[in-house]
Amino acid sequence: GMIWAFQAADKAARATAVAREKQVQLQETLDQLHEEEEQRVAAVIESYQQSGDLAAQRGRWRTALQSYDRALAERPADATPLRIRRIRALIALLESKQARREAEALLQSEEAAQHRAEVLLLAGLADSTQFRDAGKGVPYFQEALALGTLSPADTAYVKAVLAEDVAEAIAQAETALRHEPFSQDAHNL
Repeated sequence: GMIWAFQAADKAARATAVAREKQVQLQETLDQLHEEEEQRVAAVIESYQQSGDLAAQRGRWRTALQSYDRALAERPADATPLRIRRIRALIALLESKQARREAEALLQSEEAAQHRAEVLLLAGLADSTQFRDAGKGVPYFQEALALGTLSPADTAYVKAVLAEDVAEAIAQAETALRHEPFSQDAHNL
């Protein structure tokens, strides 16, 4: 009886060890599948973003907006850059009220803190477009410029908008276009 009990316990222990090993293998397989799925989703998001960026460069803003929306629907880890692109598209489509709402929501979000200057610029552009008055955006432009974190193209654009004279505005607009040839904002000056 005692030997039988030891054999049964040994058999149970081996079965438990095999089960644990299979569980570890299964978990490793699941982890690998999860990682592959994350990579696939990241590639899909990047593809939609690139498609939107290309459409935006060509002035196909509705298509760009749709691409950015598709990318956002995939729930990227950092949605802020896509949300910023979406706001730019809305401004280009003269959907200023929606652009302003979305810019305001981004300004309130902690995730977008490192993009604050760019979002302020967009809020100013939305207000300027909505009210057909560049002066409406000036406080946003000034704050964005003061933060010192705008891209060189956006810095030059804001300086052009805030310029005291036409010659300075033209020089800054040309600087913005040298930095970013597809800048719709600079082209619109």
